[in-house]
Amino acid sequence: MRKVLLIGPYPPPFGGLAVQLCQWQRYLASSNEYQCEVLNIGEGRTTPLDGCRPVTSEWHFVQQVTRYSRQGYLLHLLTNGHNRKSWLSCLVCAAAGLLNGRRTVLVLGSGNTANYLSRTGFADGRIARLAIKLAGHMICRNESARRVLMEMGAQDSRISIMPGFLGVGDASDQTVPSHVRQFMNDHAPVLGATASSDPEYGIPLMIDALASLRDHHPKAGLVLMGPHRGQVEQQYGPLPDHILVTGGLPHDAVMATMQHLHIFLRPTSFDGDSISVREALSMGIPVVASNVGFRPEGVVLFPSGELSGFVKSILRLLSHPLRRFDGRPHQQSETGDRLLALYDQLFVSGSKNDRTDVAMERI
Repeated sequence: MRKVLLIGPYPPPFGGLAVQLCQWQRYLASSNEYQCEVLNIGEGRTTPLDGCRPVTSEWHFVQQVTRYSRQGYLLHLLTNGHNRKSWLSCLVCAAAGLLNGRRTVLVLGSGNTANYLSRTGFADGRIARLAIKLAGHMICRNESARRVLMEMGAQDSRISIMPGFLGVGDASDQTVPSHVRQFMNDHAPVLGATASSDPEYGIPLMIDALASLRDHHPKAGLVLMGPHRGQVEQQYGPLPDHILVTGGLPHDAVMATMQHLHIFLRPTSFDGDSISVREALSMGIPVVASNVGFRPEGVVLFPSGELSGFVKSILRLLSHPLRRFDGRPHQQSETGDRLLALYDQLFVSGSKNDRTDVAMERI
C-alpha cells in the first residue's frame, strides 16, 4: 500500500487550506490504495486532535517530516506560499524529499503567491528558489503564480495549475445552526460570504454594499461565515443587526447554510482559485466576486474595491436571478483524478531514484 503524509493546517479553525486538507484526507481514506497520515502545522498544531498528529516545535516538524520521508511516505504540503514561514516549510519538505526519491507535492494555495515572490528580498528569494529546485512537483492556483515560479527556476514538467475544489457532497439542512436559520428566516434576500477579519476579504466593502442594498431591499441580510463578531467589530466598528457573524463553523454547516443564500459574495483584494466560489456555483448559487485571481465561468465580476460596481452587480443578479433549480451540478472537479495521477507519477519516478546520492546529483 502506498503511503502519504499530508502536511498543513488542520481544523479548527475551518476554512481555506484546512478544509482542503480534510477533504483530501477523506478522499484518500475512501481508496484502498493509500495509507494516509496528517501532520498538523496550523493554529492548533501543538494540541492532540483526532485525525492528525501534533507538531510541538520547529525542530519537531523537521524531525517528523524527515522520519516519514525515510519510511517512504510521499510528502504532500498545503501552504499559502506568501510569506517566509510558508517557504521555510516548503524547503523542509522538499529537502526531506531527497530521502524518498523526490516524492514531494508542494501546494501553494494563496492568490498572493506571485506578488510575494516578485518582491521578496535576497534571503527569502534564496529560500524559495532552493525549495523550488528540490521539489518533486508544485501546484499553484493561477497562471500568474505559475509564471513567477517558472522565472524562479521551476521546470514546466514539475508545476501544475490545479484548483483545490474536490466537489460538493450532500449537505444536510439539519446542520444549519439554529441562530443562523432564524436570521435567514427573518431576512430576504440573504447574501453570504466566507471570510476572516483580515483586510483582503473585503468586509468593509460588504458592509457598505449591504447598506446601499437595503435602500432597495429593506429586509436584506448578510451572513459572514468564519470570523467572530468581536474581531470584526474591533477592526471595523459596530455592526448593524442585519449582519450576522457566525464565527467558525464546521464545513458541513457552511455548505448547508450556503444552500439558502440568494447570492454568494467574494470581494477579495487578491485570490487564488477560491474553493468557496466553486462550491457556491456547484450548488447553483449566483456569485458576485472581484476581478482578481482566477474566477470560474459563471461568476459575475466587478472591479476590485469599487463599491458602486459591487452594488450594481448584486442588484442586477437580484433582478435577474441566475440560480439553477434543476439540481444538476454546475461545477465538476477533476482535481481528485489529477492528484492521484500525479501521485502515480511520483511513486514511479521515485522508485527509480530512491537514493539520496541520485537525488543530490540533480541539485
